[in-house]
Amino acid sequence: MSLGTSKMTGNMLEVLRMVLTLLLLASIRQGIQGAELFHYEKMEAVVGQNVSLPCTVKGPTNIKIVSIEWSKETNETTKLCVYSQFYGILLIWKNITIQIENNSVDVLGSHLKLSDVKKSDEGIYVCDTATFPDGSKKVKTQLIIKDDIKITCDVNGTVEVQNGENVTIHCTSFPNAEYRWTKNDELLSETESLELGRVTDADAGVYTLTVNRGSKRVHEEFVVTVLTTTTSLKTVSSWGMTVSADIGLTTSATPELSTPNNGITTTGWIYHLLSISTFSQVYSCKIEQDYNRAEQM
Repeated sequence: MSLGTSKMTGNMLEVLRMVLTLLLLASIRQGIQGAELFHYEKMEAVVGQNVSLPCTVKGPTNIKIVSIEWSKETNETTKLCVYSQFYGILLIWKNITIQIENNSVDVLGSHLKLSDVKKSDEGIYVCDTATFPDGSKKVKTQLIIKDDIKITCDVNGTVEVQNGENVTIHCTSFPNAEYRWTKNDELLSETESLELGRVTDADAGVYTLTVNRGSKRVHEEFVVTVLTTTTSLKTVSSWGMTVSADIGLTTSATPELSTPNNGITTTGWIYHLLSISTFSQVYSCKIEQDYNRAEQM
């Protein structure tokens, strides 16, 4: 073999080596881009709630997860925990745990779990997953911590309604919250709204809304008052003297009778026969159409 032929063969081998190297790098780069990790870009939680941040491989794949590292970005990066295929789990932060997700053969990813979160737990969490043969892949989740569960309602704590009318109380809170409306521990509704149709005196009372979100629970109370119909009429004594005029009568479930020093005041059901006492005398009071006539018994 001549010297020229030998140099040509060496150059061809060098070119072939370079081509193979470029193909390998392209394959690795393509693998890293293709190995997508499921995660939340943003998550909201409430103080006291338990939080789980997922970081798992999407769909079927042939990659092998070698290690997983969770960290938190503040002014500087703080390492939280590490998983190794060969050495297991190392927890560095005290209020966190890591749950490894796997099938019968391979590790598919992890869930970072934070218990009883506080406002200081807010920040950006980074999941760095090393795989074979694709390489490393990082994803970030921004965790926002709300101070507490807040309930917004279209009425205040007291609702006044006329007898026979309908009542609707609508409240909203955080997404995915659970609602329970109760009265005297009896469940009435599991939606955002309480609806009462054609209310009566029996519907009056205290209604409690309980909102659950995670391990956090908040109560809100509403007092429903059923009002009664008011009318006016004229009262005349049996001897023709007007005792009082334009008396307002209000119906209620428990009527009250009162006697002022200089007149007669009655409170009772319309078209209901009742008796009152005044000036040591007993009168029979009967409401008739548009006036009231009192006769001494």
